[in-house]
Amino acid sequence: MHISTRLSLAASLLASTLASPVVPPADHPFIRANPTSDSRSPCPALNALANHGYLPHDGKNITAATFSTAIQSVYNIDPTLASTLSAGVSQVAPPGASAIDLADLNTHDKIEHDASLTRLDFAQGDNHNVQPKLVDALIADAANGSITIESLGRSRARREAESKAAGQKALGVQATTLAYGEAALLLLAMGKEGASGVVAAAPADVRAWVGEERLPEGYTRPVKAITSSGLLGTAGRILAAKPKV
Repeated sequence: MHISTRLSLAASLLASTLASPVVPPADHPFIRANPTSDSRSPCPALNALANHGYLPHDGKNITAATFSTAIQSVYNIDPTLASTLSAGVSQVAPPGASAIDLADLNTHDKIEHDASLTRLDFAQGDNHNVQPKLVDALIADAANGSITIESLGRSRARREAESKAAGQKALGVQATTLAYGEAALLLLAMGKEGASGVVAAAPADVRAWVGEERLPEGYTRPVKAITSSGLLGTAGRILAAKPKV
């Protein structure tokens, strides 16, 4: 093999490794939150980062810069989108504060919203802790054995119908954007693109992430950076796939 060919192959392998490192490495083990002392949010993605130490494990005093670095490192969020998301998270900071605790995100109708895929509604008394039955239902919606745009459309329709049956109003524009953006992030962060170009996530990986709030075994961050256009485009396809109920 010519030297130039070997160098080209080595460069390609290095680029692939840098694009999709196995996460978490040994220095970021999963450590479950202490319910009496650690602060956690209604967002599995952020709780998993704290449980693995990419955010402070106690979930407290977190700056926008720390959020941005963590979501870029682990979920390969594009820097521009990471900045936007981190600024949004900072909106729940107490007056005059430059950092937040994860529990600040439990404030209703700011970022947290009703008809969550994994949490109960605010009026039901616990809008922040994961509900195993809702995780089971999310997995059950994957009729073909994978979490897809179509299965997430079914999941969103089901949760919105359940929320309405419990007496809640339909989601407003902001809550709808957040709800479908979260579903899109689940698919883009946990999914893999198959030979047909369809992105699908393994139920076991999704259960680990949203149910146990940990990164799945052997998780690799997405090869393609998650951008604003990619997230919104996927969210729109999930909305379009939602069956009428």
